[in-house]
Amino acid sequence: QLWRLAVRAGIPFFGFGLCDNLIMITVGDAIDATFGVTLGFSTLVAAGFGQAVSDGAGISIQGALENASDKLGLPDPKITPEQQELSSTIWWTQGFRTLGIVAGCLVGVFIAMFADNGNRPRLVDSVFKTLPDQLTKDLMANKSYKNFNEGDFILKYDEEAPGMFVLITGEAE
Repeated sequence: QLWRLAVRAGIPFFGFGLCDNLIMITVGDAIDATFGVTLGFSTLVAAGFGQAVSDGAGISIQGALENASDKLGLPDPKITPEQQELSSTIWWTQGFRTLGIVAGCLVGVFIAMFADNGNRPRLVDSVFKTLPDQLTKDLMANKSYKNFNEGDFILKYDEEAPGMFVLITGEAE
C-alpha cells in the first residue's frame, strides 16, 4: 500500500515540478531578453518574475495533475481514513511529493540546458564587458534612470559630464 501511495503522491508532483521549472525558465528568459535589457535589471530579477508567473500557473497545473491521477492509471493505494492519520502514511506522502517535485524540477532544468536561447548578450553585459570588475560594480551600484523629452539637453557641448550616459531608447544628436 505504501508503494502505491508513493507513486500516487509522487507522480503528480513530478509533473508539477517539471512544468513549474520549464515555465519559470522560459518566461524568465523572455523577460530577461526584453524588459531586462530595456530596463537594465538583472537576470536574477527576471528569474523572479518568471517564478511569479510559474507559481501562478502551477496552482492550476498541480490541481489538474492530481485530478488526472486516475486517468493516468496511477494505482489507488486504498488507504483507509485511519491509515491516513498514521505518521508513516504522512511521511511517505510528503516524502514522495518532495522527491517528485525535486525530480521534476531537475528534469525541467536539464531540458532547459539544451534549449536554444539564441545566446543573446544583454546590453548591460556588452557595455561593461571590457571594464575592470570594480569599476563595473561601482557603476552598477550608482546607476539611475532619467527620462528626457524631445528637445531636452542631456549634455551641452563643452560641458563636463557628471557621469556616464547609456541611451536605452530614442536617439540623441
